[in-house]
Amino acid sequence: MKQLLFIFLLPLLINASCKKTVTTPSPPVTEELPQATQEGKNTCGFLVNGKVWLPKGRRGDGSPNLKWWYDPAYRNGTFNINAYRYEKSGDADFTSFVIGVSNVNSIGLHKLNNDDSGIGGYSDYYKGCIYYREDTLKGHDSWINVQKFDLQSRIISGTFKFSMYKSGCDTIHITEGRFDVKL
Repeated sequence: MKQLLFIFLLPLLINASCKKTVTTPSPPVTEELPQATQEGKNTCGFLVNGKVWLPKGRRGDGSPNLKWWYDPAYRNGTFNINAYRYEKSGDADFTSFVIGVSNVNSIGLHKLNNDDSGIGGYSDYYKGCIYYREDTLKGHDSWINVQKFDLQSRIISGTFKFSMYKSGCDTIHITEGRFDVKL
């Protein structure tokens, strides 16, 4: 009888001695725009239709997700920023953006997408929507404002915004754009 009672109580004793670990799920990571600095921190970010967009992920070729360059000799100073964002590692779909501006040799405001001196573009490969200069939303200001241009310290920083429309795609409003790069 004692053996039978022991057999029935054994699972209860084992269960009682086991510590249960309760894990609470981690809160989702909230992305934030980088501060609008002028220190050469190699940052860039903006809002796309109100949602934070930061460079993220890596291509299979290992190229950086944020690139920039400045050529003082080409078109009176040409400055470009390119970036891409992969949501998942190895994902074939991604978003990217580009800004290219000529006549950059001091601080100042440069218009985008209305002449040959500056372009802003955005691509959403998830949706098959690639926006070019001609897709700039009419009536919206599109610009890049170079707020620090210091070739001695090798820093270019500033802000930007532009809006784009393409038939069959979402209207894109890129706002609160900021960059701070060291050449």
